[in-house]
Amino acid sequence: MLQNYQQGFGIFLTYKEATETTEEKAVIKFKSDPSNDHDAIHQLSTGQLAVVSLAFTLSLNTMFKLSDHLNFLMIDDPIQDMDAMNVLSFIEILRHGIIKKYQIILSTYSDSNALFMGYKFVNSNSKIDIDYKNVRELGV
Repeated sequence: MLQNYQQGFGIFLTYKEATETTEEKAVIKFKSDPSNDHDAIHQLSTGQLAVVSLAFTLSLNTMFKLSDHLNFLMIDDPIQDMDAMNVLSFIEILRHGIIKKYQIILSTYSDSNALFMGYKFVNSNSKIDIDYKNVRELGV
């Protein structure tokens, strides 16, 4: 979903366990190059950081299911800082891996983004039900 540069390797996840002999805590690092110790978090744009956090959260959510009865995913404006390629990648991940297992609730400030995401979801599966809500029209 994310590359460190065009046609790049991607982002690598490293994990350092805590030890009982020292007071060090467990550390997870995202690296853009496996040969150095620089954390990718300090090298990425805001949109790229959003992609990393979404990819990590979605992978944790699909691997470690918290409940058999609570199958919904809510994300507040997930694509606000992403470029077009990352938006499309995000939608494809939701369409092919997440939407079959979860009810998805997405919010966005952009009508065009909402319509585009809905279009991609509906065209992938005829059983998908899209319900658009405009906050101004809810009377809250």
